[in-house]
Amino acid sequence: MAQARPAWDVPFARESLRHESVLLLSALDAGMTDRVRALDTLQELTERRPEDRHVLGIAHLHCGMPFSAVLVLEQALMERPAHVPLQVDLATAEYRAERPESALATLTEAALALEEHGVSGVYRNWHRAIRERRDLLTEQIGRTALEREFLVLRAAAWAEVPYETRPTETALLHAQTLCALGELDDCVTPFDEAVQVLLRALERQVSVRALEMLAQVAIAAHPPEARQAAMTVLRAEHPDSAVLRTVREESVEERVLRTREARAEAQYLQEEMYDTNDPEAGYRAALRLHRRAQAAPYPAPYLAAWLVLNLGADRDESAAALSDRALEDPGVSPNEHLWIAEAAAEVGRWPLARRHAERCAGLTSDPEEAARARTLLQRGGAGHERGRTGGGDGGGHAR
Repeated sequence: MAQARPAWDVPFARESLRHESVLLLSALDAGMTDRVRALDTLQELTERRPEDRHVLGIAHLHCGMPFSAVLVLEQALMERPAHVPLQVDLATAEYRAERPESALATLTEAALALEEHGVSGVYRNWHRAIRERRDLLTEQIGRTALEREFLVLRAAAWAEVPYETRPTETALLHAQTLCALGELDDCVTPFDEAVQVLLRALERQVSVRALEMLAQVAIAAHPPEARQAAMTVLRAEHPDSAVLRTVREESVEERVLRTREARAEAQYLQEEMYDTNDPEAGYRAALRLHRRAQAAPYPAPYLAAWLVLNLGADRDESAAALSDRALEDPGVSPNEHLWIAEAAAEVGRWPLARRHAERCAGLTSDPEEAARARTLLQRGGAGHERGRTGGGDGGGHAR
């Protein structure tokens, strides 16, 4: 999705916010340390003054954390229904979170709420701005559908060219099309197909560009071990490749913010998946969650959610492998281990449940989490087995 245009700047109506809270937003333009402190300060203020939740959501947007903003602003809107500036800022968060359909629905609700006030004075300007944003979103949704149709047809056309006679350049264009489709759908499958295309091309001729594309695919859609392997091969063949320079160490503060945003996105995707009013959105959320669980820089919360989904779908082998990955990931929190343990116990996967309960009990400093983990360990005796074998550990959010 294209970067948000200037018309989507936040806040939509600064005059609707408390002046003292707005002043804290200026701290977000300072260094990363000040940014983290400002967010934490706003969080504390919100606990004392829930009306400042709107500013907290805007702060997350300023920090490039749209999913965190969506969750905060949705809660703020429940506390202040039909608050038009709040609705528009929520739509902006949904837009930046690459959810144009949700943003369009939110703006439609804002327009209806505005019409109840009567479209005059300042409301006339608001109404015009909302209409412009709705028109932009409608156009974008239509354009994306056409782009996807084009990519599907183009990939099919490239696939018709026999592997035995196709030039390397044709194979690269085919792989490039599949990667674009994978990005558009946020789905792992087209990336996996691109890998097969590139490997066949490399069998016929070693190409630095093909190796670079393999590394880019691994970064975009594959687990850390696959990324490392692809990078190692590329480094040996072309140590000066620009692709190798795309991976950099992040500061502690960057990791803190990105981990928080990952947990917010994982929560949002879970809610989308279980939304019975929109099965198509739920399916797309599952595809995105799968990709994030495999390839996100901070995969722990996605991994936890994907593991729980596999437990619910009765996919024993997948759940066992995901559980092993989660046990090895130090980013999985005690709360996420507890969530997995309780989900595993619910479907009778007691060996897996015990492993996660043990991990939670060993890591947590929360007395309630520890008590719930101990309860699972006490329940998880041989009498609870359903004749299954379990894998390692996993992570998630205890409900």
